[in-house]
Amino acid sequence: MKKKAHKFFETFFLKERCLFKVATKTDMLSEDDVSRISICDNSSDLPEEVHGSLSLDDVLEKHVRARRYKESWISFFYITEGHLKGYAFLHIPKESEWNDALETKMDEARISSVYVYENCRGNRIAEKLVSAMARHAKTLERKPWSVVEKTNTASMKLFSRVGDVYRNNYLFKIWGRNIISAVGNPIEVNVLLGSKRARR
Repeated sequence: MKKKAHKFFETFFLKERCLFKVATKTDMLSEDDVSRISICDNSSDLPEEVHGSLSLDDVLEKHVRARRYKESWISFFYITEGHLKGYAFLHIPKESEWNDALETKMDEARISSVYVYENCRGNRIAEKLVSAMARHAKTLERKPWSVVEKTNTASMKLFSRVGDVYRNNYLFKIWGRNIISAVGNPIEVNVLLGSKRARR
């Protein structure tokens, strides 16, 4: 009952999140890992394995449709043995751009929507995807970071392995609609209007 009440409060009134700085170490990736990760910008063709998964995975299809032809996004796909095992997206806008109630600045690269299929977990694929994105950010001379919901235990563990929390974020809502985004250290408060209301 307590968990349900907390989930209700978080969904409709206040959500707490952590901002992680992600390390740009490249030693987490073997040559095999690098060969398994396909990187696609808005002009690249999607790998056949991704096309084959789109019709089976509504969440992936939604993510790809929202980002596919936008210059500010790069897609990362982990593929082995002809199958898509996981994916993630990197936000690299040419100008400061708001997404999911937070700003990604011109010198930043924001890691988003890291996901590994349930039957493929336990092989650190998510960590390898994040490491590949951090490496890519480094080549672009950008600082990689991510935002993680405090209640998302798996993602909190993942990003704690590859980075450190440097700020906390509080999303104030009115019946589920994000109204104010507040960040600490230093304190910064934004009313989410216009472009600041952009979704993930």
